[in-house]
Amino acid sequence: MAQAYWLLSRILIWTVTCFVLIRADAVDQREKIYDAETGQYFPISELSKRVDPQFVLPDPDPVEFPPEYLAELLTHCDDPIPGAWEFLQKTWIAFREFGLNWSRYPVSKAVLSRILMAVRPIQLLHAFIVAVVLSVARYMLQYCLLEYAKQRLGITTRNAQRFFESSWKAFWYLIMWLCTFHALILKGRTDFQLHRIGALVVLLHDLNDVFLELAKVNVYLRMRKYTYRMFNVALSNLFFVLFATSW
Repeated sequence: MAQAYWLLSRILIWTVTCFVLIRADAVDQREKIYDAETGQYFPISELSKRVDPQFVLPDPDPVEFPPEYLAELLTHCDDPIPGAWEFLQKTWIAFREFGLNWSRYPVSKAVLSRILMAVRPIQLLHAFIVAVVLSVARYMLQYCLLEYAKQRLGITTRNAQRFFESSWKAFWYLIMWLCTFHALILKGRTDFQLHRIGALVVLLHDLNDVFLELAKVNVYLRMRKYTYRMFNVALSNLFFVLFATSW
């Protein structure tokens, strides 16, 4: 009798434990949102539950969005890139249906307020400090190295100032391009793989600025010590061609 009672109590405890775990898992799934990029579930904040109820809504109504309709949408993910005219047509249709349809999609002041409030004062302060520090660093380098560059390179004061300015811009444009290159190529993000032309534009956006500034640097160096340097002329033409091609 004691053994039967012990076995019955263990079965009851096991059943209750399984029920609680299953229930907790179901509640946990409702308290999280799925991220397709990482394939993981992330918790929903209390603020999002109040102002973003679409996160906690049930699955779409199969009557309004039947499975066949959703399956058809998936088939368009691998469609070829549209031409320029088709792109303009679809852009106008989307803008007319969503951007100008005020009755169906009214402008939400709450959403606009949340976007503006997302920018914290500390972020603006950091941007201001970085801008001031970089500007001061550039002027200090130019002040300390201007005379040395004039004597070493044999260029005029005006060209030396322009040389420092373009070199500084080329350096930071290259840094920004390396960050873009890391996000597009080295990081292997899947969202960029779905938009090949967009990824190409983003990749070349800062790179063409690097080409332009390097072309200007060689323009300022083509006349040195009263001698016309054909090597710098060739480099300036080469970088300008690269700039025009990438732009």
